[in-house]
Amino acid sequence: GLFVPKDKPDKVERHFMNFCLHIIHGVRVGYSKLSWIDENSPWKHLCIGSDLDGMINPINGITTVLDYKYLKDELLKYLPIADKLLQTYPEIKGLKYDLQGNLDKDFLGKAVDDFLYNNGERFIVRFLQNWNI
Repeated sequence: GLFVPKDKPDKVERHFMNFCLHIIHGVRVGYSKLSWIDENSPWKHLCIGSDLDGMINPINGITTVLDYKYLKDELLKYLPIADKLLQTYPEIKGLKYDLQGNLDKDFLGKAVDDFLYNNGERFIVRFLQNWNI
C-alpha cells in the first residue's frame, strides 16, 4: 500500500527515504542539465555498485547483493514518496505520471531494474568490449 510517513519514522524508514531522496535529486539534476533523446534519461545512467555505491555504511537491512530483492521492494515503495516530497527542482519530476498525476508504475519498475542491474551490466559489457589486453 501507500506509505504514510509517521510523525517519527523509524531508522529503517529514514535510511531508505534519505537514499531515495538522493537518487531522485540526481535524476532531477540530470533532467535539468541535459537534453535526453528518445527513451534515454538519467535513469539509464545511474547504478548502484556491488559495494552499495561506495557508501561508508550499507543501507539498513541491505548488507549483500543477496538483499537486492528487499532493496528493490523498498525502492519501489520510497522513490515515489521521495519524488513528491523533494523540494529541489520542484518543477521537474524524477518519475513519470499520467495527466491525472497517477504514477506510471511500469516506468518506475524499469527505472529500478536499470538502477539495480541493467545499467551496471551495460557498463560492464561496454567496458569489456573496449578493453585492450
